[in-house]
Amino acid sequence: MNKIISALLLTTALATAANAQNCVNASRCDELGYDKSIEDCKGYSTLICPFDKNRAFCSTSAGIAQVSDCTGLKAAVTNAGTTIYITKNISVCSLSSIADYVSIIGDGTAKEIYIGSPKTGKNVTFENLKFSGNPSGPSLKLINLSAQESKTIGFTVTDNLYIENCNLPEVTIDTGGSADLTVKGENKLEELQNVNNINQIDGSLTLSGRILKINSGTFNGELTVSQIYANDSASSFTFNGKFFAKQIRNGTYIFNEDASLKLANKVNGPYDAVEDAKIIANKKLQINTCSIIDAEFIINDEADFKFSNYDTGMVGYCSGCKFTVNGQLVYWRSRSSNYSDQTSLRSGSITLTANGKFYSNDEIGNNVTFNYVPGAQIGFTEMNSCNGLWQASSSGSFPTSYPCVMPPEFTKISETSPLP
Repeated sequence: MNKIISALLLTTALATAANAQNCVNASRCDELGYDKSIEDCKGYSTLICPFDKNRAFCSTSAGIAQVSDCTGLKAAVTNAGTTIYITKNISVCSLSSIADYVSIIGDGTAKEIYIGSPKTGKNVTFENLKFSGNPSGPSLKLINLSAQESKTIGFTVTDNLYIENCNLPEVTIDTGGSADLTVKGENKLEELQNVNNINQIDGSLTLSGRILKINSGTFNGELTVSQIYANDSASSFTFNGKFFAKQIRNGTYIFNEDASLKLANKVNGPYDAVEDAKIIANKKLQINTCSIIDAEFIINDEADFKFSNYDTGMVGYCSGCKFTVNGQLVYWRSRSSNYSDQTSLRSGSITLTANGKFYSNDEIGNNVTFNYVPGAQIGFTEMNSCNGLWQASSSGSFPTSYPCVMPPEFTKISETSPLP
C-alpha cells in the first residue's frame, strides 16, 4: 500500500515524462501494487496504474471476493462474513465446509455451481445460482435458485431457513423438526419435511409432494400442495391466501380465503381429503373426495362437499363428521350402481345457526343428529317424505331415522330443495 501511495504522489511528476514518452515499462505497475486487471476489479473501488490503464489495484479482502474457479471458491468460503461473487460456471467443486455468514452469489446471470455436501455455518446464503449440492447447517438463505438438471440437490437445516423466488420442483427440504421456514415470492419445491413453523410472506408456494410433520404455519400467499400431514391435533395453520390440496391430516386449519381440497385420482388416492382435522372456513370451501374421517367443520361462508364413488363403485362417505353451519353447506354425493348402501353421511352431527342452511341429495344415515335454532334451513331431495325445503321456527334437536320424519319445529317453505 505504501508503494501505491508513493506512486500516487509521483503521478503528477511523472505525467510530463509519460506524455513525452511513447513507451513506458508496464512491469512497474506490478511492482507498485497494481497487480490486477480492470476486469478483475470490476465492482470494486479501483485505482488505475498511471503507467498502464489496463492495470489496477483493488481490495477484495474486506468481506468481498470474486472467484472464477474451484480453487478460489474453496479459499473464499473459509473466511466468515465474505460475500463471494461467482464470475464463471463452476461445475465441479466439492466443499467440505462453509464459514458463518458467507454469501455465494451468481454475478449477473445465474451461474452454474456444484458444491458437494458441505457443512455450513450460520446464515449462509446462496443467491442467483443454478445449483446442485447438498449443504446442511443451522440456517440457510436460498434466493433466486434453480436446480441443475440430473444433479443431486437438497438442503437440511436445524434452525431456520429462508426461501425467496426459487424454482426447485424436484427438491426436498428437511429441517429436522426444529427449524422455522420463511417463504417469499414465487417458489416451487417437491416436498417439505419436519418443519416447526412456516411463515409465507407473500407470493405463491407450489409443492408437487407433501408438507410432512409440521407444527404450525401462517400462509399470506397462495399455497398449492398435495398433502399436509401435521404433527398432531395441537398443530394450527392460518391461510390468508388461496389454498389448493388433495388431503390434510391432523391439526386445525383456518381459511380466510377460498380453499379447495380435490381428489385427483380415485384409484391411487389419497382417498381421505380430511382426516382427524378441524377446519374453520371463513370463505368458500370446496371439497371433492371419496371420504372424510373424524373431522370437524365450522362453515362461516359457503361450502360445497361432493363425494365421489370409489373405483370399486362404492359410494364415498363422511364418518365421524361434525358440522357447525353459520353459512351454507351443500352436501352432494354421487350415486352408486354396484352397492345398495346409498348413504354417505354415516355418523356425526350438524348444528345449524339462525343463518345456517344445509342442502343435501344424500340419504342421511341413522346415526346423524341435527341441532338447530329459529331460522335454520334444511333441504332434502332423497329423504322421501322429508324432501323439500324446511325452516325451523324454534330450537331443537333430532336424530335422523328411516322413514324420515321432520320434527314439528320445521315448516316446509318449498316443495323443492335449492340443491344445485
